[in-house]
Amino acid sequence: MNLIPLLLTLQSLQAPLPRWHAEEQVRIGSIDDDRTAFEAVVDIAVGPAGRVYVLDRDAASIAVFTPEGHRLGSVGRKGGGPGEFGMPQRLGWLRDTLWVEDPGARRLTFFYRGEPVRTVTFHDPHVFHGQVTHPSPGPPLANGTLLALAIVSMNEAGGVPRPKLPIYQATRSGEVIRTLAALDLDRRALRFGPWGAKVSQPIADHSLFDVAPDGSRLWLLDRVAARTPTEAEMHLYALSPSGDTVVDRAIPYRPTPLTEEEFERRTKPVLDAIRESGIGQSRVAEVERAYAELAYRPPFLPPASALVAGADGTVWIGREDMGEEEKEWLVVSETGELLATVRLPGDFALLWATRTTLWGVRRGAWDEEYVVRLEVAHGPG
Repeated sequence: MNLIPLLLTLQSLQAPLPRWHAEEQVRIGSIDDDRTAFEAVVDIAVGPAGRVYVLDRDAASIAVFTPEGHRLGSVGRKGGGPGEFGMPQRLGWLRDTLWVEDPGARRLTFFYRGEPVRTVTFHDPHVFHGQVTHPSPGPPLANGTLLALAIVSMNEAGGVPRPKLPIYQATRSGEVIRTLAALDLDRRALRFGPWGAKVSQPIADHSLFDVAPDGSRLWLLDRVAARTPTEAEMHLYALSPSGDTVVDRAIPYRPTPLTEEEFERRTKPVLDAIRESGIGQSRVAEVERAYAELAYRPPFLPPASALVAGADGTVWIGREDMGEEEKEWLVVSETGELLATVRLPGDFALLWATRTTLWGVRRGAWDEEYVVRLEVAHGPG
């Protein structure tokens, strides 16, 4: 009998975790200065020299800053040529090389000292359990292979949602080798009605994933909403580039009931979008009724809302998103040990992390974006 998972579970139930504290130190952004104005920041990475690389999807470029927030320049631009992006989604560093994932163009671009040196483009579809998927490149892994994420066309399936979303491992040239994992996406989106309306579920408890910045691990979090107030667990896994499971961690938690007020708060943005869609008042009413009947409504909230793999091996799990001023995060070590909890601003989207430094995005009074750095203290605060 393996006692390690049992002992870890008992420890988490018996001993309260240390509470870390975070304080904002740097804020970058402006509504007046184009050099520091952001449109849609989707990722942040810190380079080997400590420089901060901010990927703006809508601007299709990377802004480079010092840790104190002084702009140094940019990498890439909008377009279809070498070193250009369509709709970039993710970036990172693999040793001394910057990589940028561009799902719209289905390609991965590598930069050295700001210049493009290699591009990998995915062309061929791949069949997963009889279903045609269209992989796009994901982050590079530590062993030289690439992660590939499946893009599934809903139209090809006749409007039937895919129960799984495969994550592939591919060669350096983009050829799929095997399936590393398959995410359960049953309750991520909702499609209904003869017109095939597709909207987000108000409560989503599909699996989350992230890749360690050094490419050493693929982290997966199963966060299905609890059905009863007792024996609730979320499960954290880590796979190595060779496909071996190196962490298998059950994390017990106390479920938070899904109240009527919270359900209405989550459905309001979807219902507002339906009303403003221009499909006609009679059809709006029909869609609203169908949405109310078919929307996923578990008795308890999913235990996690975000998963971020830290640059130092830590894993950061954002707990329930209640729309409050602060949200609790759980910090886990690379071996699955529970390290601490920390409360971060509720509007803070964490994008890069270590035990001591966090980079992410917050919004201002006019919904403008700011890139912010938080410093984490581990003592009493």
